[in-house]
Amino acid sequence: MTPPWDRMLWGVELTSSDGARILLGACWHEVYTLPYPDAPPMALLFATRAAARKWCAKQTVSYAGRTDGCAKWRFRPVRVRETVSVMR
Repeated sequence: MTPPWDRMLWGVELTSSDGARILLGACWHEVYTLPYPDAPPMALLFATRAAARKWCAKQTVSYAGRTDGCAKWRFRPVRVRETVSVMR
């Protein structure tokens, strides 16, 4: 039996102005294209915490100057586990 795809990565949690929290998807990335037709939605993932922190800091700065509820958005790196296995 093939072992499952199981790896620890870093994702980004967005806390909105009303306190709701969500794990961001790849469509938040500056350069997002579908890798192939009918690709499923994917989480925005980073291999290192440093890379996730850098991305979060950049996003926080870009939304800070807004005059709407988006100015209160907060981005933070969170540890995630990606697992994929074959269903039989």
